[in-house]
Amino acid sequence: MNDGYLRKVFPAGTEIFRSGDLGNCAYIIDEGEVEIGIPLNAHQTIHNRLGPGELFGEMALIDDHKRIGSARAVSDTVMRVITSNQILDRLHHSDQVIAFILRITLMRYRHLLQQMRRAEESAAKESAAEKSGALGDPAKDQVATDHLAMPDSRDAVAKLELENELREGLDKGELRVHFQPLVALSDRRLVGFEALLRWENPRSGFMPPGAFIPLAEETGLIVPICRWVLGAAAGFLARFQEASGRPARDEGRLVVAVNVTKHQIDDSETMQILDRIASEHGIAPEQMKLELTEGVLMNDYARTRGWISDLKGRRIKISIDDFGTGYSSLGYLHQFEVDEIKIDRSFVIEMLTEPRSMEIVRAIIGLARGLGLTTVAEGIENQEQATLLRAAGCDCGQGYYFAKPLAEAEILARLQAGAFGFGP
Repeated sequence: MNDGYLRKVFPAGTEIFRSGDLGNCAYIIDEGEVEIGIPLNAHQTIHNRLGPGELFGEMALIDDHKRIGSARAVSDTVMRVITSNQILDRLHHSDQVIAFILRITLMRYRHLLQQMRRAEESAAKESAAEKSGALGDPAKDQVATDHLAMPDSRDAVAKLELENELREGLDKGELRVHFQPLVALSDRRLVGFEALLRWENPRSGFMPPGAFIPLAEETGLIVPICRWVLGAAAGFLARFQEASGRPARDEGRLVVAVNVTKHQIDDSETMQILDRIASEHGIAPEQMKLELTEGVLMNDYARTRGWISDLKGRRIKISIDDFGTGYSSLGYLHQFEVDEIKIDRSFVIEMLTEPRSMEIVRAIIGLARGLGLTTVAEGIENQEQATLLRAAGCDCGQGYYFAKPLAEAEILARLQAGAFGFGP
């Protein structure tokens, strides 16, 4: 069997390693038997006997301590050898919390063995000094703890706490959706909103998505969060449409854009949710617009293309977010049934100072026109940027020049008062 691991043969009676040796590998027994010994009262005590399929030697390998016991082949033994690099590389790429828990578990196990050994030695010698020592040396114990409390341990604990808070926040309704207006650059008309997630953390206050979305994606919480956002955005859109007083026909419909991740493509319930919320809230499917980054678009080409095709069959719009910053997807763009390209804010911000950025913006707008797609510019901060984008043929824009992301109540109040003007 060739599984990529080195195999070694140890004849009966061979000492595999001794107590105090540096641990640079672990072993899995394929054939034979191994005896594990622990030093006690200056003698070697048999701690365990291991057979095929069992693992040993991993403790010193993971936490970089010396071996606390010895290993001897009882019979002719064949073993797979797992090197420290193979283990540590996997730990390095694993979840920080899992790695931290593993290290702490090993630390506590070592400490327990030390206490047991001290207790047995002190009882055998019947020494008051040794009995006092059985309680352990706090200074030594602290050294062991500090050694194992790796630099990432605090990060791991903080990450675990934040995950628990986010789970509770989702259950307790602490998540909020703010909305940033989307404006037609030709006549400064309000055409819709982008839904932007916020978390009103009781301990930390309002948190932007960048502070918790990566954790939500890593833990799988992104699935229920995005399901909730889709429903919330649809409900808000229905109320916005009513407050605006516009007729519910094509040219008067507001749209709401929602960012989605690859997890929504993998979530079998996404399509059912989209079907349900459109009918529940009385909005047309084409009023929903889903934004995907180039990374999500290209993550699984065939799967994403099929998913987008299903959305188009439902008349839901698709927008490519942060276009031009990720992948060289120009060769594939015409194969996806998307409706819109969003020009990344980094190009918009540098248009006035970097001629290349202005040329990139013009090229993106020209590409979109050639493919029959609309364009939206992000991060518009001043009148000059808005004017240049309009002259270049960009359809819509968003940014602090028009309005920052707003809570639902403020938007409703503005719509009812007819106070959504966006300048000349």
